[in-house]
Amino acid sequence: MKKIALALSFILAGASHLVSAADGQVNFTGNITASTCSINGGVAAPQLVNLGNVPASSLMTSGQTAGAKSFAIELTGCTGGNTAVAAHFESLTLGNPAGRLNLDATSEASNVEIALYDNLGALQPVNGVIPAQTFVTLTGGNATLNYVAAYYATGEAEVGTANSEVSYTLSYQ
Repeated sequence: MKKIALALSFILAGASHLVSAADGQVNFTGNITASTCSINGGVAAPQLVNLGNVPASSLMTSGQTAGAKSFAIELTGCTGGNTAVAAHFESLTLGNPAGRLNLDATSEASNVEIALYDNLGALQPVNGVIPAQTFVTLTGGNATLNYVAAYYATGEAEVGTANSEVSYTLSYQ
């Protein structure tokens, strides 16, 4: 009998975490807007940012960057009454926890990622929160979002092709 009581007490002790009380609530709020912009003149083709040929010697230790290239996302005809806009960079397969882009599967280089920065040099984390200072004021329904892409060493870079890609959605304020 003692063995049954002891076994039952272990079972009940393990199940005690299943008992809960209603202690909180989550409310969701938001707006559905008609905000739209024409991106890069309405051209549907992906924008190409060529980081060029970068010597492996410039990416010898973790944290070094090289090959920085500026690129812009031109927005025109923005509607919906918003005053500011920014790009939210996203990648389900190539984004990493550090907020940078891993190289794609066709790349031969290693120990290299691609980092995205705003025009002030702040990291634009892939799959992360858009930094507040990144939002650009819409003027007459137009804005230019300026960014920089650069190779980022995670160790001593190994030579080879180093390519990646990222999608973005526009976020409005």
